Amino acid sequence: MYRVAWIKSLLSKRQCQLIFQSPPKVFCPVAVGTPQGSPISARLFVLYLASHHPTLPQCLAISYVDDLTITDGLESIRSNICALQYYFGSVQRQGADLGVAFSVPKTELIL
Repeated sequence: MYRVAWIKSLLSKRQCQLIFQSPPKVFCPVAVGTPQGSPISARLFVLYLASHHPTLPQCLAISYVDDLTITDGLESIRSNICALQYYFGSVQRQGADLGVAFSVPKTELIL
């Protein structure tokens, strides 16, 4: 229970100031997300999403927020492509169920 309270305290009542060529004047509330670069982000990600990755034989998946790397070592290019397409589709569906989207335009296949 202590950890939940600690995480809640880190993510609530946050404020920011925007500074443009003049001294900052007003604090604005921040109501979404974790602070950029915060060490808590990776830990929350692992708790929330990483356990939902499907497993495939001979594949390794590493992801962080909306970045995903899938490595496959099957015997043929066709087998690798099919396995990677299946895996990516599976990760996309599971992410959608959790409200997380992976960027398709950033997707590439490297042989």
